[in-house]
Amino acid sequence: IIAGTGGNSSGDHNHGVDLSSSVTTTGSGAITITGTGGGTGNSGSDYGVYKDYGSIMSAVNGVVTITGTGGGAGSGDNNHGVYVAKSIKTTGSGNIIINSIKGNGSNSYGLNIDLFNGNGLQTTGSGNIKVNTDTISLTQANDINSATSLTIAPYTPGTTVGVAGGSGTLALSTTYLGYLTYNTLQIGNYSQTGNTTMGTYAS
Repeated sequence: IIAGTGGNSSGDHNHGVDLSSSVTTTGSGAITITGTGGGTGNSGSDYGVYKDYGSIMSAVNGVVTITGTGGGAGSGDNNHGVYVAKSIKTTGSGNIIINSIKGNGSNSYGLNIDLFNGNGLQTTGSGNIKVNTDTISLTQANDINSATSLTIAPYTPGTTVGVAGGSGTLALSTTYLGYLTYNTLQIGNYSQTGNTTMGTYAS
């Protein structure tokens, strides 16, 4: 278990948890990370949990659970809840669960995945991936790559969802849908109260 809260500096990069080194478990060992970004004044780029460009995070049969809340203040922006710049994966039956809440700023996202070769979130065995976020930013194919099922749902039940050009705060455009790899895809969940608006999408 790793938990942290960002500092109260007016400068940038007050991350709750910044992971630059390898975090791995074997067998049924679980990984649980919770982080809350800090920042005061006009601080920006204060991520809740930042998996940066160092080594990957990997488990086998244990569940990987990451909960991140972005920080920031004033005119500070880009305060993402969970920022993935290096792969987070399981190789056995372990699931990946992401709970991500955006911080201050119009360019802040709950979940931001931005890495060079895809597979930001990946299961290669029988594990599934669940993402709970009100906003999301993806950059390329296989950014989220589940060998089995993938669920993307609002973190806040009343958040609206837009799919393939439909209007919604949690916007899954046709381009973003093409960046997802899965066996089965579920958008939304039973606790969601916000509307889901569908556009047109040919898989």
